[in-house]
Amino acid sequence: MCCVVIGLSNGCRTIATARDTLTIRVGGPFLIAGSNRPLGWGFYSHPLLWRLPPRCVALLFMSRGDVPVSPGGQLLSCDGGISWRQLKASLGRQMDLRGCIALPDGSCLVYSRELRKVRGCGDRFRLAARRVWASGEWGPRYDIQIQFGVPLDRGEVSPHGLSLPDGRLQVPFCGPLREERRYTVLLLESGDGGRSFHVRSVIARPQDAPWGTHGPAEPSLVRLPDGRLLCLMRTGTYASYSEKGGSAKMLLAESLDDGITWRTRFFPRPGVRPRLLLMSNGVLACAFGRPGNNLMFSTDYGKTWRREIRLTPADVRSTGYVGLAEVEPGKLLAVYDLYNTSPRRFWLWEPPRERNAIYGVFITVELRGGRPHPREEQL
Repeated sequence: MCCVVIGLSNGCRTIATARDTLTIRVGGPFLIAGSNRPLGWGFYSHPLLWRLPPRCVALLFMSRGDVPVSPGGQLLSCDGGISWRQLKASLGRQMDLRGCIALPDGSCLVYSRELRKVRGCGDRFRLAARRVWASGEWGPRYDIQIQFGVPLDRGEVSPHGLSLPDGRLQVPFCGPLREERRYTVLLLESGDGGRSFHVRSVIARPQDAPWGTHGPAEPSLVRLPDGRLLCLMRTGTYASYSEKGGSAKMLLAESLDDGITWRTRFFPRPGVRPRLLLMSNGVLACAFGRPGNNLMFSTDYGKTWRREIRLTPADVRSTGYVGLAEVEPGKLLAVYDLYNTSPRRFWLWEPPRERNAIYGVFITVELRGGRPHPREEQL
């Protein structure tokens, strides 16, 4: 990995080298939402970003503690992340918006985070969902039917899924199967536009990540231009929990046959809830954190990651959950949280008041010489 900071003005950084084809410009952080006092873990934290039609981006975050289901913060920006307002549309009382899959007709399938068991069926669950049409109008609520084929008690559907050229939808799921305590990651697939999903394959099992305490979890899935699938996953911790670190190295899986079979390998970076994003210019971006909040970039579709940006120092109080969206061609918005922290590092008399807050950063990514070529080597 090679990166050199060659410019710093008005809170912006330009990262490049003479031999690079990639130039990255990082803006200064700005406040999106926050409290006026320190609230601890789970408040104004764990931010998520995804695109909503017609040209908007939604920001979701925890606002009442780190619990599986709680009414969270929901904001909407329709000017590329500059200004924000409350997102009033929701799936129902006491239910969070969780994820979004962009569909070929310009609409989105938006779903909740709460899986509900179908009574009398140990392997069937319901997931509340709505369509957001290209006009920005919200359709009626309905329940997605998910058939797992194996008994399970809990788990989470990933907040980001894929829409394939033939109309199928794919999204990862993670949870402990049968009597296992550690997580397994499954690939769910729908052939009816998101009315129902079934298990297409097992992406990774606990034994694929023996170095982590949780097993594969918090998967992020991306489809490359040649049809290959990459899935990057958290694996847990390697030591007792620390608010300033403690994450185990991640796990990477690749499929060459449309998600039927997978090959996994150790990924030499620690992190929680990675977010893979294939940009419109062909650059593959990845957000991850704990320690700190970070971005990394690949110009060969994940073979190498030669650019890495630290959005915050490694020792800040943060969940390390980074949201990422491309708000314009070549322009990213990254969001992260800080808790019980003041953004001011210098003072004259009394230390500044601590708070919990969600911050945003704009990153411009320029690739010279056209789109990257698909790599020849696989895992």
